[in-house]
Amino acid sequence: MSDLTKKLEGKEQEEYIREHFKSKEEKSEQIEEEIEEEEEETEEEEDLRELKEKLEELIDGNDIKAEVANDALNAMDSYEDVKDWFSDLLTHGCQSGMIGGLVYYCDTYKFYDTHYNEIEELRDEFENDFGEPLKVDGDLKNWFAWFAYEETARKLAYELGFEI
Repeated sequence: MSDLTKKLEGKEQEEYIREHFKSKEEKSEQIEEEIEEEEEETEEEEDLRELKEKLEELIDGNDIKAEVANDALNAMDSYEDVKDWFSDLLTHGCQSGMIGGLVYYCDTYKFYDTHYNEIEELRDEFENDFGEPLKVDGDLKNWFAWFAYEETARKLAYELGFEI
C-alpha cells in the first residue's frame, strides 16, 4: 500500500481505493455520463437562449402580448424556469399581485384604456368560443385588464409550447 492509503483509515481507505482503482469499464461509463450531462446542459442553455430571443422579438410591439413577453423576460431572472412563471400566473391570476403593473386601479384603468380595442377583440373571441357572454365580477376596467392580460399569457404560453 502507498503511504497515502496507509494514512487513511477504515471507510476512507475503502472509498479512496474504490475511486482510484476503478476498472476501465467503470471509468469509461463515468466519462460517458459526464459528457451526456454536459450535452444536456448545453441543450438547456440553447433552449433558454432561443426562448429569450423569441420573447425579445415580441417586446418590440405596443400590444398586450408585448407587455406579457416583457414581464416573462423579466421573470426569467427570478424564476428558475419561465414556464413556472406562466403556470403561477395562469393558476393564481393577476389578482395575486404577481404582475406589478396591474395591482392598482390607476394601473389597470390605464391598461384598459390603452388596450381597449385589443381587449374588445379578446372578449368577442372568448364569448364566441364559449357561446355566452363573460360575467364581469367587480370593477369593469380592472376585471377586463386582468382578463386580457391572463388570456394573452395563456395564448403566449401555448405558442411557446408550454403545457400548462
